Amino acid sequence: MAAIIANPDEDTPRLALADWLQEHGNKHDQARAEFIRLQVRAATLPVGKERGKVEGAAEKLEKKHRKAWLTPMTALGDGFTPDDYIGFARGLLSYQWVTTSEYLLKNRLEPQAEALAAVGVEGLYFHNPTKKVTVLAGSPGVRWVAQILYYGADDNALAVFGQAPNMAHLSGLDLQEVGVTDKGLRAFAEKGNMPNLRKLDMNPNGALTKRKAKFSAAGILALLNSGRFPLLDKLHIEDVPAAKFGAAEFFADPALKQLTKLCLEPGCPMKLIAACPHLTNLRELRVHDTTLTNDDVDALLANPALGNLKELVLTLTARTANEKKLRERFGNGLVLDTMD
Repeated sequence: MAAIIANPDEDTPRLALADWLQEHGNKHDQARAEFIRLQVRAATLPVGKERGKVEGAAEKLEKKHRKAWLTPMTALGDGFTPDDYIGFARGLLSYQWVTTSEYLLKNRLEPQAEALAAVGVEGLYFHNPTKKVTVLAGSPGVRWVAQILYYGADDNALAVFGQAPNMAHLSGLDLQEVGVTDKGLRAFAEKGNMPNLRKLDMNPNGALTKRKAKFSAAGILALLNSGRFPLLDKLHIEDVPAAKFGAAEFFADPALKQLTKLCLEPGCPMKLIAACPHLTNLRELRVHDTTLTNDDVDALLANPALGNLKELVLTLTARTANEKKLRERFGNGLVLDTMD
C-alpha cells in the first residue's frame, strides 16, 4: 500500500496488492483482488463495449463485497457507513471526506491511519480549516493517502505542510479558499519538502473564508523554477483574474515546459497560450471564461510547441472560433461550451 500511495499513477503496485490479497486473504479479499485487476484493466481500455463489460464485472463485485471492504472506514467517524457513496478508481477509493475536528481527536488518529492503510484511499479531504495545522500535518493518517484537500490554508499552513515528514510523499495538494501569498509560495519553493508533488490546485474563493486571491503567477513560477518539485506537471488555478494573475509573465516563462496539464478558471487571453513556445509537453488544456478568435485558432494549430496537446476544453464567452479546424485537429478530445 505504501508503494501505491507513493506511485499513484503506476499500475504495478496495485496489481501486486491484488496478488497479495489473492494469496493471503479471505473471500472478500480475494474478490477485492479481482476487483482491482478489473478496474486497472478497464482504465487502459478506450470507451466502448469491451471497457463497459469489464467495468460491469467490477461493479458486480463491488455491490456484493462493498460492505466488507469498507467496514474499517467506520474508524473515521462522522457517521460513515459502508453504504455511503464513494467512488473507486483502479481498485482504491478515490477520496474520503472527513470532518477536521473529528479527524484530530487523539483517540482516533491511529485507528484512522490503520483504516486508510487497510482499505486504500487516494485522497483525504478535510471539510474545514483548523488551528491545529501542525497536528494535522503530523497525523499518521496522511501517510496513507496520495493527496489532501484542505480549506483555508495561509502562508503558515503551507510552510507547515511543506516541512511535515508525514506529508513529504504527497503527489497532490488541493488548496481551496486559500490565503497563500506570493511570499508564502516563494518560501515553499525554497524549503518545501514534497519531491513527489505532481498536481497543485489553488482556489482562493469560497464561502468559508471569503478570501480574494493573494498570489499571482510570480508565486507559481517560483515553484516551477525551484527544482524542489521536479514532478510537478499539473496545475489548476481558479478564481484569479487574468490581469491580477499576470498571464503574460506566466506564459513567457520556460519553466512551463514541465506541464502536461493546465487548467485556468477564469481563463486568460487565448492568444497568449496559442503563441506560447514553452508548452512543449502539454497534453491537456482547460480554460474557462475566455475568447477564441479565428486568428487564435490558426495560431494554436500552427504552434509546434503545442504538438503534444491531445485534449482541449474551453468555456467561451461567445462562439466565434473556427470550430471545424479544431475538430479536425483534436477529434473527441475537443470540448467547447458557451457561457450562459
